[in-house]
Amino acid sequence: MKTINFCILTIVIVLCLPDTGYAESPYRISREKDGYIFGAGITSAAGGYILYRSVSPPAPADIEKLSRSSISRFDRSAADHYSRRIDNSSDILAGTIALFPFALLADKTVRDDWLTISIMYVEVWSFIGAASFLSKGGIERYRPYVYNPGAPLDKKIIADAKMSFLSNHTMTVFAFAVFTSTVYNDYYPNSELRPYIWAGSLIAAGITGYLRYQSGMHFPTDIIAGAAVGSLIGYAIPWLHRDGKESISVTPNFYGGNYSFCISLKF
Repeated sequence: MKTINFCILTIVIVLCLPDTGYAESPYRISREKDGYIFGAGITSAAGGYILYRSVSPPAPADIEKLSRSSISRFDRSAADHYSRRIDNSSDILAGTIALFPFALLADKTVRDDWLTISIMYVEVWSFIGAASFLSKGGIERYRPYVYNPGAPLDKKIIADAKMSFLSNHTMTVFAFAVFTSTVYNDYYPNSELRPYIWAGSLIAAGITGYLRYQSGMHFPTDIIAGAAVGSLIGYAIPWLHRDGKESISVTPNFYGGNYSFCISLKF
């Protein structure tokens, strides 16, 4: 953990260093577009939460029927692990990485855009919540430790034991690692620090994913899926707000009793 803490401290210090390159606001917000983006995230999260709460805990008899042989070879080794200490360490690391974007506010130009950055930050969280609730509530998958005879039974007979897919921790850290790096990149496209910020933030996110595997909380496929979805969210939100993307419109549709959003792009 000392090595991990040192890496995190180094990344934060680098983010706080002044930069002499180009730095003016590359983003634009609008009440209409951001209202629909945030609304889509919150609406999806609310619907996913209903699914999430509907997942019932497994019975001890269900646990006894599980077989490691039913796990794919690629994922099977995850069932050998269980550690509350590593699980707690991944919680701390994930929470720290989620705060990375705030280090950007050390720069005056970014700080002057605090409202724009804050809105984008909240929108990232809304889609993280939506993806997490929808996947965990809609795709019931036992966590690796449930197959491990060394894990306590009381941890196996709770609803959370059936919420392995996808890794919410991994999705969160990759979302904010990519978000932080993308925002810095957009403010300082000529900065020599960009490769280090990208590398450092993604390494920290990757360590979190590895800890989720070592703790027995997730299979490799859960982690890969979480990293992919998180990276997409972390990049998409800044992209949608870049200056010059005014041709993007988000409009609600209600037809036949179904509510949806339509995203239009003009090239």
